[in-house]
Amino acid sequence: MAEHNGGNTQWTRQNGPFVLLHVEEFTEPAAARKRERFLKSGKGRQWLNRILSTSSVGKTAID
Repeated sequence: MAEHNGGNTQWTRQNGPFVLLHVEEFTEPAAARKRERFLKSGKGRQWLNRILSTSSVGKTAID
């Protein structure tokens, strides 16, 4: 998070600061890549938005 919030690239400088909202751990890199692909898909974003909207963090939509 420190790297993202450091503003080392134009995109992070313009779209930060960032807050960690969700963490998942994997023992296999292939499983982590598969999960990342899912979370970036339409259904994955819907799932993540549903989880985040019911958390104590509040309602945060991932575009």
